[in-house]
Amino acid sequence: MAEEETRQCSTCGTQVRVTEKECPYCGLNLETGEAYETRVRKAKQDRDHKVAPLSTVLMLPVIAFALTVFAGYMYQRQAESALDSNKSLVQEYVAQLKKVDTLARFGKVSEARELCQQIIDDVENEASDVESDGDEEDGGATKKSLLLSIQSKAEHKLQKLSE
Repeated sequence: MAEEETRQCSTCGTQVRVTEKECPYCGLNLETGEAYETRVRKAKQDRDHKVAPLSTVLMLPVIAFALTVFAGYMYQRQAESALDSNKSLVQEYVAQLKKVDTLARFGKVSEARELCQQIIDDVENEASDVESDGDEEDGGATKKSLLLSIQSKAEHKLQKLSE
């Protein structure tokens, strides 16, 4: 029977068969050169390392989605409330803009232009009143935004009537 080939452990000097992966005396991994103590320390760290359960990881996007939906709902409620509180203002100008369309449809373009210009002037005056009242906090910003939207619509109609 032929003698098995051996190699020497680089840490403790023990003769170890070539087929062995570790030194039986000191525990050195002969393939990687990693000491036994290092492997034990890594194994303990891996065991002690707590991984977040999958349910926790999956809950984060669900919570983010729920918060987004809630924020959208609250924004919608605020917008509806602002429109309700300024409903009469909006209705008055919308009725006037519809009258502009009616006048234009029946060929009374000059009257439609005059009404458009009047709406623009009225909206500018009312918007400046909102600014001077310092009513920005209590729905003033929303009122001003609505007025600017109406003004933009009236300016667009005036431009179309001038073509």
